[in-house]
Amino acid sequence: MLDVITQAQMVRLLREYQADHDTAYIFITHNRTLCDSLCSRVYHVEQGIVEEEGVKL
Repeated sequence: MLDVITQAQMVRLLREYQADHDTAYIFITHNRTLCDSLCSRVYHVEQGIVEEEGVKL
């Protein structure tokens, strides 16, 4: 788990990279709040099975 400052820096870097390179990436986390703030499409996977999917569940 990253501390709050490092997490904020990583989120900023990911957003900058995505904007600069017009790309998508897979972001895996247990932090739903972070996921909702960073991702436009979300898949909830439980024991290897997709339980939910959509735009900002």
